[in-house]
Amino acid sequence: MRELNPVWVSATQYSGSWNAYGAVSSTGTPTSGIPQYRYVTKEWHEDQGAVDRNNELIAAVGAQQVLLWEAARACANKIRALYGAAALRSYQSENDPNGYGLDEIPEGTEMPWGAPVERTEGCGEATFNFVVKDFLWGEAEFLFQRGTSFEVVSKFQDSAGVWRIHLREVDG
Repeated sequence: MRELNPVWVSATQYSGSWNAYGAVSSTGTPTSGIPQYRYVTKEWHEDQGAVDRNNELIAAVGAQQVLLWEAARACANKIRALYGAAALRSYQSENDPNGYGLDEIPEGTEMPWGAPVERTEGCGEATFNFVVKDFLWGEAEFLFQRGTSFEVVSKFQDSAGVWRIHLREVDG
């Protein structure tokens, strides 16, 4: 998956001492060599677009299954009518002897083709959210006046594996 390179974002948004933000190497390499985009591997359930598409496909397959049950009941009922058997209907209960299929698949039902899912956080995103929201935000109440607001300017993991998070105070 292609995403903005946070190192590029950091290097192009700050002025002053680039070295403090890891945008220039210790040898003085210019920031122009930093690629604007990078490719990352994410699990499908960490990508909201993929999650939405998965849920659309599951809903479409479920709708087709309901139509298939309806058509099967209609065919079976024509045959059953020839010899006087009771007509089939969608299940009214688990023990319904004339039940076949459903009129509607209840939301969240696990079917052989899967069930709808929600997007999950990747390891880096979960770590960032813990550090910023749970730890720093909780500690910030002791360091700043209540009501002080911040926005995340950038977040990235540098080449040494250290997470860099840049916050800016904003008018609340």
